Amino acid sequence: MTFLEQEKSRREAAVQAVAKLVSTQQQALSAAQERVVTTRTRVTEAQSQIPSLEVAAAAADARVTELDAQIEAHVANEPESTIEVDDGKPPRRNPAWRVWKRQLDQLVARRDQARADAAAAHGAVSNGQRAVEQAQMDVHSAERQVSETTAALQSAQSTLKAAQQQVADLERWRTEIARDPLDRTALEQVASELSARAMVLQESLTLSRFQQEDAESDRASLLARRDQLTATLADFNSRIPGAQAELQATQAAVDAASAELFNFLDAGQ
Repeated sequence: MTFLEQEKSRREAAVQAVAKLVSTQQQALSAAQERVVTTRTRVTEAQSQIPSLEVAAAAADARVTELDAQIEAHVANEPESTIEVDDGKPPRRNPAWRVWKRQLDQLVARRDQARADAAAAHGAVSNGQRAVEQAQMDVHSAERQVSETTAALQSAQSTLKAAQQQVADLERWRTEIARDPLDRTALEQVASELSARAMVLQESLTLSRFQQEDAESDRASLLARRDQLTATLADFNSRIPGAQAELQATQAAVDAASAELFNFLDAGQ
């Protein structure tokens, strides 16, 4: 009975842990579903702004076209810039040309402003389209999160159901064993179920022992390899001073030979 009590306590603790996980997954699912609704609303709002932005951009383009036509017509009607006089004096500025030029400058300024407004309007359309695309991406992300969270919740619920069934089985076994008078048929059923449970636990224990043996073998192999590498490194480190000394001696010999060669070449000159 002590074993059954201990096993029941362990299983009840597992049920509580899994139940907490289920609750957490349910909260996460609710949050993900709310995010889907929010992001879909953002898509609708962003899409609803596009038509008015496109209308504004088209109107700005039409205004630029209109001003271009006005400028073209105005340029075609340019008057003479000067007026000839009969008394031999130099030509004087035509007042009508001054008025024409002032009107042209005004038209050009309005046309430039219209172009800037059109560029801003098209930029607003592009920004609106990007906002729609981003909102749609957020919707897909939220829907994927809902799918993943739903799968995790279903898995946790299945685990919880299995754990609760195990607790119920343990309680039933404990009750049948403690029953007075004994119910032989029920006890035989309990014994059969306990035997099956024992076989499962024995198989799990055997597998765990094999895994432990493999892990210990791997650990021993790694330790042996570590010792081998440590010895190799120590041998390599012990050779470094001699190699450095040999390198220094070689460099000194090269320097001496170079100096001798330079001296010989200088003497030959």
